[in-house]
Amino acid sequence: MSNRHQSGFGIVPVIVVIATIVVLGLLGWRLIMAQSNKNTANNQTIDTSIFKVPELGVSFEVKGGIKVLASNSSALSTPDGRKVEKMLFSTQALVDEGKREAGTGTNPCAFDKTDQSTESLADIVAYDSAADAAKEDISGQTTTADINQANGYITAGSKVFLVSNFPPKADGSSAPYQKFCTTTESGHQLEQQQWQLLHASLLTLKAIN
Repeated sequence: MSNRHQSGFGIVPVIVVIATIVVLGLLGWRLIMAQSNKNTANNQTIDTSIFKVPELGVSFEVKGGIKVLASNSSALSTPDGRKVEKMLFSTQALVDEGKREAGTGTNPCAFDKTDQSTESLADIVAYDSAADAAKEDISGQTTTADINQANGYITAGSKVFLVSNFPPKADGSSAPYQKFCTTTESGHQLEQQQWQLLHASLLTLKAIN
């Protein structure tokens, strides 16, 4: 009888040890999963702040949380027969504002990624080199020394990109401005703000690693 009692009593510490190990294991697993979820969330935040343009081999940082819209890249011919790539950009906020103002009518700020004549806020043109970009000035006054960021040119990888610098304003007839697609004062303010953020974003162009 005494031996049976001693045997039963000895099982209790073993059960306690096993239970402790199980509890610690569960706590450790929960901590690992929590850290994993945190890292995933951080990575998603980083990813959404980068807009990639794989067809041109570049990406840029998205400023101000704007939702960027991009057209398909299109090959254009220069006056002297060279080929360059052009891409148009707008933002979802501007498209939504145009739709709100137009009501049931045609949205003047609508963006069609397949149409190079679509309404856009900004564009980039890709050249094969600085010398190639300088040739765009048919007057011959632009030299490779002028192909720099101060003049809107960004070197990314093996190409040189010209970022347009035409902010919207009421009278779009005189360069370097473009006419508002919005019609209200609040729309104009939003359009200017979206252009500033998009333009600042495009100036961070860099080659995709």
